[in-house]
Amino acid sequence: MTFLFSIIALILSIIALSKVNRIESAYSKTKENISPSIPNTITKVDTKIQNNFEEPQSSSKVVYEKNNDLDIIGNFVKWFSHEWPLKMGAFLILLAFIWLVTYAFLNNWIGPVGRITLGLLSGTSILYGGFKRFAKYKTQGITLVWLGSAIMVISVYAAQHVYSMFIPLVALSLVMCIILLTASISIKYHSFSLALATLVISSITPIIIGGSSNNIFGLFSYLLVLSLGILWFTRHTKWNVLTFLSLIVVSLYSVQYFTPYRISYYTPIEVLTLKSFAATFVSIYFFATILSIITHKKATNWDLYTALLLGFISYGWINGLVGADYKSYMVLLVSLFFAFGAYFVFLRTQLKQTVYLYTAVSLILLSIATALEFNGPILVIAFAIQAAIIPIVLIKLLGTEITNYIALYYILPLLFSISSLYPYNWRTGLFHKHFFAILIITLSFFSSGIYLYYSILDKTISKTKNKVHNLSLILIIIAGIYGLTFIWRVVHAIISLEYAAQLIILSTYTVTGLICYITGRTQNRKILNRFGIGVIVFVLVRLLLVEVWDMQLSGRIITFFSVGTLLMVSVLIEKTNKKLPSNIL
Repeated sequence: MTFLFSIIALILSIIALSKVNRIESAYSKTKENISPSIPNTITKVDTKIQNNFEEPQSSSKVVYEKNNDLDIIGNFVKWFSHEWPLKMGAFLILLAFIWLVTYAFLNNWIGPVGRITLGLLSGTSILYGGFKRFAKYKTQGITLVWLGSAIMVISVYAAQHVYSMFIPLVALSLVMCIILLTASISIKYHSFSLALATLVISSITPIIIGGSSNNIFGLFSYLLVLSLGILWFTRHTKWNVLTFLSLIVVSLYSVQYFTPYRISYYTPIEVLTLKSFAATFVSIYFFATILSIITHKKATNWDLYTALLLGFISYGWINGLVGADYKSYMVLLVSLFFAFGAYFVFLRTQLKQTVYLYTAVSLILLSIATALEFNGPILVIAFAIQAAIIPIVLIKLLGTEITNYIALYYILPLLFSISSLYPYNWRTGLFHKHFFAILIITLSFFSSGIYLYYSILDKTISKTKNKVHNLSLILIIIAGIYGLTFIWRVVHAIISLEYAAQLIILSTYTVTGLICYITGRTQNRKILNRFGIGVIVFVLVRLLLVEVWDMQLSGRIITFFSVGTLLMVSVLIEKTNKKLPSNIL
């Protein structure tokens, strides 16, 4: 766990350093643009990270501009090059402090109390110096506050884990003081970098105070207070990335409870406590994100990332804490939660991007709930029924723009139905689960395709309606392939004679292919015409490469004669009516 938080802290530090670079650049431009006659001119400051959160300057009024630069390494180099002696000096001082303390420890120059006191006083002095420096030189202030906070946190950690000087309550109180100090300075000077420092310190506090990870109520009570504080902070600063990062922190501390086998080691009271906190975390982050989107009438990428992560965390909690008999119901409940939330946001804001993501999370959870409840061919039937209903409802409610996204939902029944097509699953008879699975998925795709096709047939075909048109054609073609496969399996299950079964199947395929081919030609429907050609080509290839070797001579004669006759007769009876205009099915 310590290693994971070290990695998180490193990543957050790199992001913060890149952010400080932007402040430096903006500050330099501000100094150049200040007119001697107008010393209090309000300047524009570039303070967006990945276009999603803002950091105002200490001026009484700030105007923001966008920056799409995501080169973190380049930004770090630029940031470090500006007043680099200050940054390098702070780094060397931190190293020197660590070595000095280590050397003093080894030579017993200072007792344990003196060592910790020295660290806390040194850190406090540097932090105070950074606070005073903020008013004139913001970059220098940020660097010094970072340095002072780091020294104080290291000192508390050493006191707690090396000397066991503090009880957890005292260690927590000291760290909370550091958090409040950095947070206060961040609010006063509108510094995102210090807000990020506050989050980092807050995230590692359970590790610093030690033993809290074994106290479920204490750990999650602290995380709940942290989450509420971050949400309040985000509400006032609009730095939505902090909400996402705080949810990551909660996830890292919670991931150990996402597997069911660990729950057996906890008492019923502890399990109940975990369930209560899980429901609380999911609720506050869900409603906070919804409220933020509705209030500001826009959704940043960080809002969307938070919603997506929250969906997976919800499933993790359910997987670890809910019994096997009730998992599917709980996942379904959360799925409906996200679905209604998505539609509520859509009614309030008309932001389709947000609705698409919330709907996607809802559908993912619905799929998981279905997979938990059913298996085998029954699961295929469930997915097929959902595929016949859900996409049509979503297109009706949200418009045709969502077509490309909901089309992915059709992949599920296709993937899970592959096993139902295997020959050995049809050896037990005709009316079995695999029979109904293939039949229902065929009817589902065909009915969906026909409905979507005729729902736009009499309307002006726009760009988005063309997507619906194309989806309907794909569904009808897939339904046709499944229908032909269904016929193949049914005939072989009914008729034991191989040559007789192949004769009926290939004759049926030929008739079907010819009907599609002729109808496509006479009505100028290219897709239908090509589908018919494909079926006929399949029959011919099968005859010439497989049946010519496998069938007995008598069966071969009858089959080839029947198929050849059908092909010849189709040409003789083909109508020569004038081609009718069509929408090219």
